[in-house]
Amino acid sequence: MVALGTGALCVSRPALTQQPPRVRRIGWLALRSAAAATSKYFLASFRKGMAELKWVEGRDFVIDIRYANGNRQAAPGLADELVASRPDLLIAPGDAAARMLKQRTKTIPIVFAISVDPVGNGLVENLRRPGGNVTGMTNQLRELGPKRLQLLKEAFPRVAHVGVPYEPNDFASTGQAKAVEAAAKTLGMRTTLIELRQAADIEPAFERGASLGIDAYLPVAGPLTVAQG
Repeated sequence: MVALGTGALCVSRPALTQQPPRVRRIGWLALRSAAAATSKYFLASFRKGMAELKWVEGRDFVIDIRYANGNRQAAPGLADELVASRPDLLIAPGDAAARMLKQRTKTIPIVFAISVDPVGNGLVENLRRPGGNVTGMTNQLRELGPKRLQLLKEAFPRVAHVGVPYEPNDFASTGQAKAVEAAAKTLGMRTTLIELRQAADIEPAFERGASLGIDAYLPVAGPLTVAQG
């Protein structure tokens, strides 16, 4: 994320000029709160990486951070604010924030820290040549879901019915759930997708699973499940 971000900032510098370097402005959109472990980790890692590259915060760059605090209704407005401020670079820790920013600008460079499926969710054209103004890294969780299901079947051959807790409002979570669902058919297994919209849904989801005769659970990653992990 640091390498991609500084690369975008350096490209935006006018070449062969004698003007003193100006302070670069970085817009940062996080859907979770500032207190969330992932928010702290990504921001601290970014600042550490910039320092290692001799970029001094306050002298060479400033970060304008917007936290949605888990409120998806507030997130689009925060994305609008960041894009309207015309920063030199936009950073999004995950899929949803990156998509919101991409929908609002075709010119400001956008770097996402982690994406489950950057091609499938429309962030980039393909992994080899992202194209456009968006780039970043992927953890390929969509491909890992079916593999995890296969390992579950190998470890516990009698498991026939798997509950898949997922977040219907999160594109990445939905994509992972569909991939697991498709893989289950090839393995002769049955799946039940269980919706999680808020933390309070987690315990009832397991209670419901017991009544449905679910043998095992295979949660997929999403903002809620990661935050509650």
